[in-house]
Amino acid sequence: MAQFEEFHLGKNKTDQSEPIRIDAKGSQCPGPVLTLAQALPKATIDQQIIIDVTDPGFKKDAEAWSAVTGNPMISITENEGVITATFVKKTELGKAPLPEKEDSMTIIVFSNEMDKAMAAFNITLGALALGMKVQLFFTFWGLSLIRKDSAPKPDKESMAAMLPEDDNSLPLSHDNLAGLGAK
Repeated sequence: MAQFEEFHLGKNKTDQSEPIRIDAKGSQCPGPVLTLAQALPKATIDQQIIIDVTDPGFKKDAEAWSAVTGNPMISITENEGVITATFVKKTELGKAPLPEKEDSMTIIVFSNEMDKAMAAFNITLGALALGMKVQLFFTFWGLSLIRKDSAPKPDKESMAAMLPEDDNSLPLSHDNLAGLGAK
């Protein structure tokens, strides 16, 4: 089990000039990251947290933890199989600001039922109208929606034979309410 030390000035006050040291050698994923997360509330803002780890996968974990929590990693070194990473506490765990993202979405179209396909297309049009970038990913039965009329007909023994021949022959779903959905 990993150990960490706190340095105190008076009653339960952590000295910002002294880093919190964590010995997580021998601990395997996700142990070092969990120990790092447990030490974070004990640190004050701008205090360093230094962790020693022997798990080689920790290098990527450390970068991801830093990005997710908003606590920058200022150095990471490896010496004789021991990885030493230094972080600076800038936020509380889970309080990191969300990174800016461009407005985009991906819609997975996996059904060949008309009302479900129309729903995917309506959501796409709404998102495009709002200026978003939209990707449609067609898979499984949704491939019927983009199959050309001139495409060779599938062999009757293949799974593709279960698909409609083109987008004009899509079935209605079970939610069609006895034909009311199409009307």
